[in-house]
Amino acid sequence: MRTSIFFVIAFFVMSAFAEVAQLPFDEKTALDFVNSKPNYANVSSEFASKAMQLYETNDLQNANNYYIAARFLSLYDKAKIEAENSMIAYVLSNLEVLENATIIDVNDNLENVFKILNSIWKDNPENFKSYVNLAFAIAIVFDTPPPEAWPHGQVSVEVLPRKFQEPLEAFKIWVSDIQKGRLLSQIEKLSIEELKFLVATVATSTDRLWAQRSVSTNVAGIAKLYSTIKYDHARLDRKAFDWEGDTYTLQGIKSKGGICTDQSYFTSEIAKAKGLPAFIFSGAGSDGFHAWVAYMQKSGKWNFSVGRFASGRFVTGTTIDPQTWQRATSHSLESLTQGFRKSQKYRISELHTSFANLYFINKKYTNAVKSANEAVKSDSRNFDSWKVLYEATVELGDSTQADKVCYNAMRSFGRSPDNDAFFRKIMLEKLSKDGKKAEAKKLSNAFVIKNKNNRPDLAMYFARVGLMAEIEDNDAKKLKSSYKKLFNIFKGDLAMTLNGIVVPVLQKLAKDGKTEKMKEVAELTRQIIKTSKDETISSNFENVLSQISAK
Repeated sequence: MRTSIFFVIAFFVMSAFAEVAQLPFDEKTALDFVNSKPNYANVSSEFASKAMQLYETNDLQNANNYYIAARFLSLYDKAKIEAENSMIAYVLSNLEVLENATIIDVNDNLENVFKILNSIWKDNPENFKSYVNLAFAIAIVFDTPPPEAWPHGQVSVEVLPRKFQEPLEAFKIWVSDIQKGRLLSQIEKLSIEELKFLVATVATSTDRLWAQRSVSTNVAGIAKLYSTIKYDHARLDRKAFDWEGDTYTLQGIKSKGGICTDQSYFTSEIAKAKGLPAFIFSGAGSDGFHAWVAYMQKSGKWNFSVGRFASGRFVTGTTIDPQTWQRATSHSLESLTQGFRKSQKYRISELHTSFANLYFINKKYTNAVKSANEAVKSDSRNFDSWKVLYEATVELGDSTQADKVCYNAMRSFGRSPDNDAFFRKIMLEKLSKDGKKAEAKKLSNAFVIKNKNNRPDLAMYFARVGLMAEIEDNDAKKLKSSYKKLFNIFKGDLAMTLNGIVVPVLQKLAKDGKTEKMKEVAELTRQIIKTSKDETISSNFENVLSQISAK
């Protein structure tokens, strides 16, 4: 019986689209389709097959249309809810909306995502259509509650409850703000990727209104707000890093002052209340922990450094992605500012990559390699295309070609250290496993030298790898020489070098039970610290060393 239903649906679908130039749906056929109560999983599979057929005849546009329709239907099927037929039909018949909807991920809480979308549609379909990206942004952010460590971990949940407004209420408030002209940006024109950093807020409605009515600023002025919060040096001196008040409001922070996390929270929440996406970065630099702010000045243009250098040199910050609630680095979020991603050749590269992944999932690895190569050829800056190219090549059992892919990827990402590092780590592991220590060291050192200034965090990772190899060689004289050279490379960043290289190495040696090696490295470190004449660093190192030794 299920087989016959499948063929009926497939016939209905394909015959219905024959007259619309192979586009999956128009308004009428979409509504007819949804009203027929189809088996969405089966139709999604049919669409995916149709997409591959079109792709293989080089009909890229229609292949894309069927692919994104298949993906959306698959996600809707997995959500296991019955949304309004008119909403699903609207999305399916609007290719721009359908493409934007690809931001929904299988790891989202799909049931809640579609429930939120459905509630917004049922309340006012016209507002849903006018502010569709806003609706999707709220759906993918509000589908799961935020973690206690967000927006930062230095205020308790009792003082600042990590709880969103009801999704529909949040949507209506944003729409009201747009219509009343309260915002500094046209948020209805922003991408979902940008909007998710706007709607993600646990500030109260009272805070929002206070920010809109009491804080006068333009877009450029947002950057100045950070320093308007008086820094509480007394609190820092007594190491009271957590907020000490009974409430945590923007007005309260303004009157009481705070430390960098409070300055960052204040600035980012004012930006959001004014209609500018924003978030908090945190990271460690040459003189300790710090928090700063990123905010959108206009679509595609962000300031990632508000307050960043208020307390020393900071290189890589991390934030929490409000869709996944996972850590994201300042460098991984640079896609928000990379205009090339909107170019035609990059979009074509993404299309080829989608099909490479589709072939990979279906274990058609030769096809996956072919599509991934087309993606790379179209735009070599697409990390996902290189990744699937490597993985498919490995599945084909061609290790020589897989190595070649890694080296070519590294060359392509000469200006993108994170992406370079991904493939370099693969090769380092392989070279080490094959006993090619000299090649591994050369590969590691090249990255360290190139990125020691702009990305010391990554450079230190590769420096650690090289140092561990030196330790394993059991050559005390060589280790001492290499150790001094290593500290010289990161000259001026002794504290970062200790935290980023020495401490992790000591922890690894302790874990492996290599006590003598640990003592050797500790003594070499003491000799280098002694030359800096910094008693604080020496004291901190000994404290950390004793903690590591005690475990």
